Amino acid sequence: MLWSDRLIKGTDTYVAVGQLFDDENELLSLLAEVQTPEAFAVVQEGLLELHNPSRRQEWLAVRVLLARCLGGDKRICYDADGRPSLADRSYHISISHTKGYVALAWNPVEPVGIDIERRTDRVMRVVRKYVNAAERAALQTSAYRSPDGELLLWTAKEALYKVVGIRALDFLHALTVAVPQQLPPPTRALSHPWATTTAVCTANGKEYDLRFDITSDYVITLSEEKQPY
Repeated sequence: MLWSDRLIKGTDTYVAVGQLFDDENELLSLLAEVQTPEAFAVVQEGLLELHNPSRRQEWLAVRVLLARCLGGDKRICYDADGRPSLADRSYHISISHTKGYVALAWNPVEPVGIDIERRTDRVMRVVRKYVNAAERAALQTSAYRSPDGELLLWTAKEALYKVVGIRALDFLHALTVAVPQQLPPPTRALSHPWATTTAVCTANGKEYDLRFDITSDYVITLSEEKQPY
């Protein structure tokens, strides 16, 4: 698995992205090399609950990223709504995956949300469910072409949902993203700095900072609650 990690400029958050080449057995071998037998047994037990081969590969790849970035014995737990956390509470974390890639974000103090999506037109099928009138008008006057603009909004709202933490949040009406009018300059994955924008959640009245990158393969967005200065 090819991977890279980096502190995102202007934040205390690190993001790691892994590109999947290894099969399940190779990923298990990588984990066995860096984990204690006890931690590796927990991974093997968790894997028994998964049956889809692609889902198993993504699940293992996230744990390889976690082991490489934060240590082999860090364990991921999930709450009743499926939100991940570390068993030792040493960091807030967020996880995302798309075909061929997995992403992991972590921050020592503040909750974070990460979302990664391959650059396809898949999200256009449900665009009416998450792009509101203000965002649609902003897209029409921006430099973004479809589906990149819609992908940016999708990843932004997925990342926001993970930070806001309100169950069954209405993506269409409760979240509004400020669509950037200019395209960010071409960058390599995880390069500094990512492009920035903001969002607001009417469900809790809070504002959020968004940092995003559009690469040749995917769009990735990081969300954090806007901090007072």
